[in-house]
Amino acid sequence: MLPLFYSTLIYWAVGLRQDAAAFFSYLALALALVTVAHSYGLLMSIAFRTVALANSVAFVIILLLLIFGGFYISLDQISPWCRWIKYGSYLYWGFSGMLANEFGGGRELPCAAQRAAGEYAPACPFSGDLVLEAMGMGDASVGMSLLLLCALTLLFRVAAYVCLRFELAIG
Repeated sequence: MLPLFYSTLIYWAVGLRQDAAAFFSYLALALALVTVAHSYGLLMSIAFRTVALANSVAFVIILLLLIFGGFYISLDQISPWCRWIKYGSYLYWGFSGMLANEFGGGRELPCAAQRAAGEYAPACPFSGDLVLEAMGMGDASVGMSLLLLCALTLLFRVAAYVCLRFELAIG
């Protein structure tokens, strides 16, 4: 209930799309993101014998996932030889899905939404797809993001089960 309440409050407070379908897509993405993060935490707590080791490893992995999530560095600026890491980042899938939900689908943004003249387009209104392109997420979609978040949840849960079942804890 808490993530549902928090996500609802944030959605309307920030002033995102005033559309029921976009709101429910946002909620689905937010809840899927919470679930996959919980699954990741479960895996880390089972895969390592000590809390200190689990915290250390989990921090390093989260840092990598943040870097390749797309909101600190544009994905186009990352070297092509390591750009593939983004596909394993649940933060990438959550962020790209939410960007696609807000800006995708041919949405036209009025000039009031444009921070500086000519930032995304020389004319107003400008396409939300240009925002996605500028972020390096032109191929982002809500459906694919939800599917991959669910797949990562399943992967982390199965890996946690295997570690628990066969006592594969490290450390």
